[in-house]
Amino acid sequence: ASPFAFLLTLGLNERALGQFERLVSALASRCRPLAVDLIGGDLSAAEKFLVSITAFGRFAEGARPLLRSAAQPGQRIFVSRPIGGAAAGLGLLRNGWTIDSSGNANAPPAATVSYAQKEFARSALLRQVDPEPEIALGVRLGSLDGVGACIDLSDGLSSDLNRLCQASRCGAVIERERIPAFPDLAANAHSLGIRDPLAAVLHGGED
Repeated sequence: ASPFAFLLTLGLNERALGQFERLVSALASRCRPLAVDLIGGDLSAAEKFLVSITAFGRFAEGARPLLRSAAQPGQRIFVSRPIGGAAAGLGLLRNGWTIDSSGNANAPPAATVSYAQKEFARSALLRQVDPEPEIALGVRLGSLDGVGACIDLSDGLSSDLNRLCQASRCGAVIERERIPAFPDLAANAHSLGIRDPLAAVLHGGED
């Protein structure tokens, strides 16, 4: 489905209240290119900062929902892009990396990193903090007869593939070496403090 509107519920504590205009501006800047409108919601004071979004989408004529329960034995399993980047970005944030509003990655104060490592860190951090929704791909897949089940990898390949298999009442065989990993993940992981690149690929979410 193509998104067209959303509801936004915000529970604002004192710290979040100071960032309110920045938050709303950021939401608007991402919604504008997608022609998605904010049509309502709720705003209240809260002890802890809360954001809840309900999105609405439309199916194109002839399109069908992509259900996690529609897999069939013998079908192949695909991911739409290399995975593990968002988990690597989360690891970098936990290790003291930051990314500024211009998209520049900044290493922890005591770290010495190369240009290539900084570029890798930037790509991974953006995958975590500024993911690109694959709307056009979803719409296209919904129009193809050969596509079976589909699921997002917000909780990681291992968890979400298991959910898909349970819903479809079938199993899956994965060949580890054929999973497309985020570019340069293995080469940069240990030097940047990312403990286990394979775990990022298999279990890391938000891809």
